[in-house]
Amino acid sequence: MTSTIMFVIVIISFALMIVLSIISIYLYREAKQNSPLLESRNQLLESIEKLKKDIEVGNGTLDRLREEIESKSSEAIEGNRIIEKAEALKKWMEENGSSEASLRHKIEIAKADYETISKKLADKEAERDKLLEQLKEIKEACDASDLKRNQNERISKDLVDDISSKKMKIRELENQLDVILKKTTEASKTLNDLESKIREKQAELDRVENKIKDKDELLSTVKNLENTYNDLQTNISKSREDIAIIKGVEESNNDIWTDLDRPLIEPNININANKEPERKSLDKFTSLLNDNNIKFNDRTIKAFHTGLKSEDSSPLVVLSGISGTGKSLLPKLYSNFMGMNFTAMAVQPRWDSPQDMLGFYNYMQKRYKATELARLLWQFDIYNNKDCAYKGDNNSKLPMNLVLLDEMNLARVEYYFSDMLSKLELRRTVNPESSLQRKAAEIEIECGALDNNKKARKLFVNNNTLFVGTMNEDETTQVLSDKVIDRANVIRFGKPEKLQAKANTIAFSEACENRFLSLEDWNNHWCETKSIFANKDEKLNSTIEAINTELEKVGRPFGHRVWNSIENYIRLYPGIDDNPRAYNEALSDQIEMKILPKLNGLEKDSTEAEGAINKIGNIIDSLNDEELKNAYDKAKEDTSNVFFQWRGVVR
Repeated sequence: MTSTIMFVIVIISFALMIVLSIISIYLYREAKQNSPLLESRNQLLESIEKLKKDIEVGNGTLDRLREEIESKSSEAIEGNRIIEKAEALKKWMEENGSSEASLRHKIEIAKADYETISKKLADKEAERDKLLEQLKEIKEACDASDLKRNQNERISKDLVDDISSKKMKIRELENQLDVILKKTTEASKTLNDLESKIREKQAELDRVENKIKDKDELLSTVKNLENTYNDLQTNISKSREDIAIIKGVEESNNDIWTDLDRPLIEPNININANKEPERKSLDKFTSLLNDNNIKFNDRTIKAFHTGLKSEDSSPLVVLSGISGTGKSLLPKLYSNFMGMNFTAMAVQPRWDSPQDMLGFYNYMQKRYKATELARLLWQFDIYNNKDCAYKGDNNSKLPMNLVLLDEMNLARVEYYFSDMLSKLELRRTVNPESSLQRKAAEIEIECGALDNNKKARKLFVNNNTLFVGTMNEDETTQVLSDKVIDRANVIRFGKPEKLQAKANTIAFSEACENRFLSLEDWNNHWCETKSIFANKDEKLNSTIEAINTELEKVGRPFGHRVWNSIENYIRLYPGIDDNPRAYNEALSDQIEMKILPKLNGLEKDSTEAEGAINKIGNIIDSLNDEELKNAYDKAKEDTSNVFFQWRGVVR
């Protein structure tokens, strides 16, 4: 309101200034126009004086002079009037000269005030526009909030309707159950009635046999009674089946864990144990593969075997590559030959939680629906499953299990396997014999609302269960995150050099001995950590630190977890204690699997990146691994991509 009043005052002042300026200009113009009249007046006076002299001289032109005099007199009168007016104006100007100067000064001040007020007004208008814009944004946000609220209200309404529908369905099922129970009662009553009728018919049959002596009539009567008897027996059987089904449903609802308690695998305690030395078993496995035309690279087999042994620090082995290269076949054949229990799970694109792996609670049946993986883990959980066959004296015979997550990247691995991966990693930090410590590495099975007399179950995944995943490289799959890569060993399967179409997997399986590999033998004979042969510890440290220094320059360094995984893998690699080439092979594997993926997405043209890539390349050259060197050079020199993209080594 104040700004409006000031604006009106400025407008009035500006208008007054303009009016005064017009008056001043008018007076100035009048004075300027009258100055020639004053000069004409002086000339007329001179003419009059001259005419007077001419009259006195008398030259005979009196009449003409009189007329001229009258004319000049009229002009003189008009001139005098104009002069008077000019003198009045001049006097007014003299009297108001100071007022005019003061007025001009006021006008200048008013102009300055007008400019100041105009600037303030412009600022206010800008502020008003800004406030209007904010008001518009707030209104839009309110509209969006209203829209979201309306959407939420619709969703809530849909949920309420869905809940109401579910409640109606439950009521219908309860009604159906009441009907079934009623039918059960009626069936029991009918059964009693039928048995009573059977006794009556039997008595009638006896009476007929005693009373009727006519053969044909007797045979006809007997036949009718037999038909009636058979019909009654059929009705009785159906009634008994209905009662058995109903009783079975009622009994199954009494225990929500029935499905989980079903053993997945027959106990193999009494089967021959595989106590062969590691190198001997691995060589026999490779030889049997070749004998049956099943081709896998020797380095791939060693990497797969070592990756499984490294489950303490890297609890997942991932087999990646194109479809049809044996990624799913290798774990199956390996477990079959070594004597491990094998379980395969096909990952679905809809998987988004651990429940998809382990199972879910069925609220309609009031039972936990367990997956094969959950049943396997529970069957061999010696700490939480009181009915586990391997407790006590049989603990040393706990079998090795191999779980295959087939096409694991059809869904985001972090969604359904992240919790399991974290628990598997925590195993090495706890003492499983201590229930308090073991709790941190246990997985609680989600089973809905339990009765007061029922307890939730927890799973402890022991080291006897190993995890392998396969992933195809196509547009339908998800990439692995750094979290998964840091906790896994990724082995790549590429296009085979020579296509094989006569692999005899049946003959391979038949040649495998019927034996099992226990956790005790796995740990004592196969997973015993070897000390790296002389002078290699220092070399390993310097090599890894040199690579990490270069990675730090480009913002991609790794931490203790990766370093521990690398060291553990190398110490467990077959032949590391007596084969000089084994060290370079193991280190090359870990550089390929753990380190080079960290360069993905790095812009190769920058000075720091180019220097780091070249220095890491020099370290790779020193390992004398031609396949790794070629794969690295190909990624480094790929001109079609400005970013580094590591695709792994195809062996």
